Amino acid sequence: MWNKSIAKRGNLFARELEAVLAGRGIRLAALHEEMTIFPDKVRRLHQSLYTPHSFPILNEDEMERLVQTRHLSNEEILRLKAALLATSVEAMLIEYINPENALQAAEAITPLLFAALQEKDAEANDAGTKIKGDLFLGRDDTVDNDLEEACTSFDRAEMLLHLSSSATSQEERVEYARRALQLFEKALAQLESAEQGVRALQGWRDWYAEIQRGRDAARARLEEAGR
Repeated sequence: MWNKSIAKRGNLFARELEAVLAGRGIRLAALHEEMTIFPDKVRRLHQSLYTPHSFPILNEDEMERLVQTRHLSNEEILRLKAALLATSVEAMLIEYINPENALQAAEAITPLLFAALQEKDAEANDAGTKIKGDLFLGRDDTVDNDLEEACTSFDRAEMLLHLSSSATSQEERVEYARRALQLFEKALAQLESAEQGVRALQGWRDWYAEIQRGRDAARARLEEAGR
């Protein structure tokens, strides 16, 4: 059932991911030691538990690897998906209301989202179309504060790409993917505007490559839709 006992902290997705991993004796901060994932993304996921206005998530490929390598149960997958959707709501609300109220609203709808996803999953199972278990490098601490804006754009872009996968209509899927592509490109532009000294850092190069992969995924989704 939905875990209500977790202390209230910022990024709902990171919070639920931490709980799922803890059930397997894995620390969120050490996730990159358990599976192939960009280490600095793991750092930002862990940090987002204590940092307001920070919403990094796992992308679809990373989530699929987690599902496969850690053998997540269907309930755990749905918990993470509900947390992901609630986090997207929190990220939107925080632009209009104070962070505490945005978090409270997102927390309030999370159990409802979880119940709705369970119902949808049960209906799909009854129809013989069980929902698939997908929700959609070396350590380097040199990432400079100047890169934070690009990382924030990247977080929002990855969230939109997840929403594109979950959308019920072709128009919504395309619109979310288009907005994701714009934010990936914005993130790349923000990185490119960094000072030469920052651009020489390995952390800068790692993030540039990571954001390029996201941009390519968004482009591929639009191409699949004929857009």
